[in-house]
Amino acid sequence: MKARVARGRSFAWAKGFDTATNKPVVSFAMLLRGSNVNQGNFVENLTIDTGKSNPGAAALLWSGSNYGGIRNVTLRSGDGNGAVGLDLTVNNVCGYVRDLEIAGFRTGFVMAAGRESVLTMEDSSVRSCKLGFRLGGNDSGAGADLLTLLDVDFENVAPKC
Repeated sequence: MKARVARGRSFAWAKGFDTATNKPVVSFAMLLRGSNVNQGNFVENLTIDTGKSNPGAAALLWSGSNYGGIRNVTLRSGDGNGAVGLDLTVNNVCGYVRDLEIAGFRTGFVMAAGRESVLTMEDSSVRSCKLGFRLGGNDSGAGADLLTLLDVDFENVAPKC
């Protein structure tokens, strides 16, 4: 991974991701399925670009058990072929997302832990993605994925689950 200054003050740029899986460029999640030890994960003032020719790349895998947040963040696929912008498929995704820009992925964001997940997203945008978001479908346990969208713009996407 290469780093350079961009939005806010930090930038992550991916290289070498194949089509095998949704491999995260940046991960804020413990264990393979997530855990309640992910408390207080905050991602702020960051741009993550999955680059070109990385169709298996997921820009950000995130979880914030009990509390956490994503603020002033841009997730983009350099060539429009990245797998997922924001991957919320681990258990205990709890937090507040504000001023998030997702652009150019096959799927903007996925929230599919199946339990213990409550997320509010506000003042954000999902642009130029084949699918805006997918909610549910991971069969990981009893419970639900609760999502609240407030003033989230979907442009040039199919924003259905």
